[in-house]
Amino acid sequence: AGEFSEMTDDSAGESADTRSSLAARDAKNKKSRFEQPPQDWRVQAATMANSPYFQVAICAVIAMNALVLALETDFGSWPYWYIIDNIFLVIFLAELALRLLVDGFREYFARLSNMLDASIVVLGILEGWILPLVLEEEGENAKGSLALRAAMKFCRLLRLVRLLRAVKMVKKLNDYAQALAAIVGPFLLVISILFGFTLFNAIILTQVLGDPGYEELRLRQQVEADGEITPNFKDVSTTFFTLFRVITADNWIGVAQPIILQEGIWW
Repeated sequence: AGEFSEMTDDSAGESADTRSSLAARDAKNKKSRFEQPPQDWRVQAATMANSPYFQVAICAVIAMNALVLALETDFGSWPYWYIIDNIFLVIFLAELALRLLVDGFREYFARLSNMLDASIVVLGILEGWILPLVLEEEGENAKGSLALRAAMKFCRLLRLVRLLRAVKMVKKLNDYAQALAAIVGPFLLVISILFGFTLFNAIILTQVLGDPGYEELRLRQQVEADGEITPNFKDVSTTFFTLFRVITADNWIGVAQPIILQEGIWW
């Protein structure tokens, strides 16, 4: 009985120790769960900058900016465009600051696309905040005012380049753009062959149809047809453009009919 009592006491002690250790571990887990140390602000900023929701939001802002630019072109007299443009500018400036904080100046400007984005934001600041102040100081200087207004329009049009960012940020559009870039080489090869073939024929036709005597022969035979032959083939550049019109079916009958009526072999 005494041994049994001692064993009972030992097991009870072990159970108490186990319960206390489990309770301490649970308390520690709760404490670690509710009192986690704050993350580094760079990590939090990077998480937000690389979030797909942030990317979609920036794409939406870029699309809305392009739409506003189109509406501003047609309805420029609306007095509140300046406020909307400044809202977009502040958003893009905040995004640029976030990217610089996350990547750092050296890593951020190592990419050509990032340099282009930063340039557009800087030009937007120049067009939206700096040039209007300079324009007010110019006052009656008409030449200076016209030059500054032209610079402002140029900076405003550069905002359309941001649409390229939307293509880069959307995966399907980016894949499509890469596929188009892949066929640029073969397409340029086809264009080069077509250019050379057209130039070859332009030289020959200028020598044959561009001769003034050919027009005199046509008039002597009193061929009635709309249009003239020689002016369309008077030199190589004009003949090249004439052949381009024929290839694209741009009033090609007006070019071909007088020649065919002159000599049927040309059909």
